[in-house]
Amino acid sequence: MCLEAALVPLLFVPGTVTPGLVYGAMFLLHPTWAAVVMAYRLRVAPDELIGRVQSVATLLSLGPVPFAFLGVGFALQAFGTTPSVLALTGVMVVVAVGSVASPAVRAAR
Repeated sequence: MCLEAALVPLLFVPGTVTPGLVYGAMFLLHPTWAAVVMAYRLRVAPDELIGRVQSVATLLSLGPVPFAFLGVGFALQAFGTTPSVLALTGVMVVVAVGSVASPAVRAAR
């Protein structure tokens, strides 16, 4: 899970300055997080597989984005803003806890 995903619920805090601060923090965190993930991926992938590993990583991380937008649109229309944000926040928390608790992630070199 991206670090900036944890800031998404803050976008719904009332105020005119809050979204600007949250988006600013997201755009500061994203390049750093992307560099760390890419460096780790390059370190663990064999030289002859780097291109394939990168293409699969890109497919898995960016491929679902259009479907996610579609799903969020339907959720917002069907349930409203607050229930949708709370449900998606719950999903992000479950993914984060699952990632941290995963033996495979904890034992990564």
